[in-house]
Amino acid sequence: TVSCDGIEYPVTSIGGQVEDEKPDWWEWPIPFNNCSTITSVVIPNSVKNIGFWAFYYCENLKSIVLPDSAEIYQYAFYVCKSLHKILIPKKTTFFAYPPFHSCNIDTLEYEAGRKTIDERHFDYCNVGTIIVPSTVHTIVNNWLFNMYSLDNLFIYNITPPAYNITPFYNNREYFQMGLDWENLEMAAMKANLIVPDEALEAYKRDKDW
Repeated sequence: TVSCDGIEYPVTSIGGQVEDEKPDWWEWPIPFNNCSTITSVVIPNSVKNIGFWAFYYCENLKSIVLPDSAEIYQYAFYVCKSLHKILIPKKTTFFAYPPFHSCNIDTLEYEAGRKTIDERHFDYCNVGTIIVPSTVHTIVNNWLFNMYSLDNLFIYNITPPAYNITPFYNNREYFQMGLDWENLEMAAMKANLIVPDEALEAYKRDKDW
């Protein structure tokens, strides 16, 4: 909350810009610009918007607790190099992509109850482990776009999630291979895919996985 004249006001938005009133990005407020002293952030459930560049270049930020239901804008977390674990709540939505860019994240987990994972949440991020709950049944295009260092991908749905373009798209390797953009043969990352024992054969039979 914020106190003014003895009145407590709930915080509902964390800048930068979340409206179209200022089209030039350099005019957007950046509340936590290059804040090297921030190591942890707990965002209350009253917050419904986390705006563009909100946590810009917070290199020592280790812990983020996101609100239960909020819209996260493009580049909200930009060059946050020390993140340990992020839990994406099931009701979190994203405005444009990517909300996380050029971040280092040890473990990324989606909350149980989420049904769909949208495209390109974590462009150019170094992520060690991703955990996808059994409730996710659809993954949208290029989910893991340019995520080069992924070691382990845990998927707990016994039915392989559907997608229409591979989530394992690796742009840098793709261009090094000289592939035709119009006739994509996606370059797969070399992460370990871990699924439930009873689902192993289903994933093996699914040509997309």
